Amino acid sequence: MKVKIDDLVKFRRTLHKHPELSDNEKQTQKWILKRLEKIENGKVSSIGKTGVIVTFEGDEPGPEIMLRGDIDALPIQEESDLEYKSVNDGVAHLCGHDGHTTIILGTTRLLDQTGIKKGKVHLLFQPAEENGHGARAVIDDPLFEEVNPDVVYSLHNIPGVERGKILCKQGSFSCAADSIIIKLKGVTAHAAEPEHGINPMGFISKMISQFAELQNPDLSNNDFQLMTPIYAHVGNTSYGVSAGYGELHYTLRTKLNARMAGLKKSVKDIVREVCDGKINYEIDWTESFFANVNDEHAVNAIKNAADKCGLKYEEIDLPFKWGEDFGLFTDKFSGAMFGIGAGEDVSALHNPDYDFPDEIIRPSIEMFMDLVDQKNHLNESFVLH
Repeated sequence: MKVKIDDLVKFRRTLHKHPELSDNEKQTQKWILKRLEKIENGKVSSIGKTGVIVTFEGDEPGPEIMLRGDIDALPIQEESDLEYKSVNDGVAHLCGHDGHTTIILGTTRLLDQTGIKKGKVHLLFQPAEENGHGARAVIDDPLFEEVNPDVVYSLHNIPGVERGKILCKQGSFSCAADSIIIKLKGVTAHAAEPEHGINPMGFISKMISQFAELQNPDLSNNDFQLMTPIYAHVGNTSYGVSAGYGELHYTLRTKLNARMAGLKKSVKDIVREVCDGKINYEIDWTESFFANVNDEHAVNAIKNAADKCGLKYEEIDLPFKWGEDFGLFTDKFSGAMFGIGAGEDVSALHNPDYDFPDEIIRPSIEMFMDLVDQKNHLNESFVLH
């Protein structure tokens, strides 16, 4: 079975045209499974509800490695003139997961061709990265009990960076992130008699002021913590009514996982102290992401792979501030995430006119194949047509 770049590009553009949101990647899963039907030497299984995992095993005992790509899209309206523009209103592949999926597919098909001499290689098409559900769903799936990788790898395309350049670092590669929803349940009253009610506006104002004091935006500092206001709502446009209900949403970010626990405690303490029995409240947490903490040995392997593939390599100084749920895997197993430059002319991630550059499919697959070869040794060389 020849692996052709042109075929992979067509597949990537099909995914781009038909994006699906986190936890709903049913058609995407079907398309992946369809293109894996001719796999002869690997075991193909569904996992994590809408994900797929493929396992190859060598003839000799050896290490286990897992390569992961995410498959979900974003709830954003695409603004482009592409022939393969999203046909799903308000849903689009604006983070490049269509490309990441395609890279894992190409790597899977090549490994079916080359085989491995020893150990196991797992290739994970992971759902629901954008909302932080997918990695947890995979890990909690009973099927994952059979997966015990010695090292895990993933990549992310990075717009604004020279196309094909590899970015990596030891330690925190991307930040921990968590989001809080604070619901304030007061008492509605006539606007002429607000003293007869409990209006949440003043409580929200105090919280916003005190949350600002928690900011430490210096990413070079291990005490870095960022609180971004996302949404605030009190009452409605009925001018005779003093509001009785309000919500305040924030996203929290830290460089280190341990720091996130402390920041969350500080936020909860502020909410409790501000409300202080004067208004009822509820706190919900959503879309939690562990920091991606890169292992030294995995980073060295990535550096060696970049050299072998003839790609530029840059050791970055600071982690990316975005969250990525691959951090759940690097918390559980040794491993690393690396970036690959998407090009200086490519729009930012999550921008309405972003499109994954097909030119980095080949070097990304070559990187993954070399990482496998370092651990499990390919039986034969491969050719990408």
